[in-house]
Amino acid sequence: MKLFIFDFDDTLALSNSRIVVNHADGTQSVLDSREFAKYVADPSDKLDFSQFTEASGTIIWNVAEIFRRTLDDSNCDTFIVTARAHGQPVKEFIEKELGLAGVRVVATAGSSGKVPWLVNQLQQKDYEEVVIFEDCRNNLKALGDAINAHNLEKRGIDQYINVVKHCVLPDQSVQILEKLRRKIRNIILA
Repeated sequence: MKLFIFDFDDTLALSNSRIVVNHADGTQSVLDSREFAKYVADPSDKLDFSQFTEASGTIIWNVAEIFRRTLDDSNCDTFIVTARAHGQPVKEFIEKELGLAGVRVVATAGSSGKVPWLVNQLQQKDYEEVVIFEDCRNNLKALGDAINAHNLEKRGIDQYINVVKHCVLPDQSVQILEKLRRKIRNIILA
């Protein structure tokens, strides 16, 4: 069985949601999710995530088509795992825009919540492969590291979980950052 993980903002859709940063000097910065991922907050900043209680934007069709295909494959567990605090708006948006039903959305209330969700998922099911679509390289690294730690702790060379990490770039193209296959891993570790 394969586990597919799709981020929402700037991965499945170019989101209209923005983070408003209210600075101590009275000025504001309005950041999209990519900009916010790189932003180093000052302790005096007040962050406003209220726009993330709704989901709107433009579908990234090349990723959405892959998402749709995985939903139709009985050998795949497919989830949208978003750093948003509320998953229902994402679920409603994706189901409406793609004409789907039964989409599973996990809201982790911050990027740091994605790794514990993945670790829990890996402990519940015996996956052969995890395929990740993300726009944030930090999230891709953290999720990949969690899979590697799981492999070392819970698995062994003969039962290694394959990892395929896809980065959705600002121009909506998809770059494969890592494609670690069991056969290659066994050769490296032999």
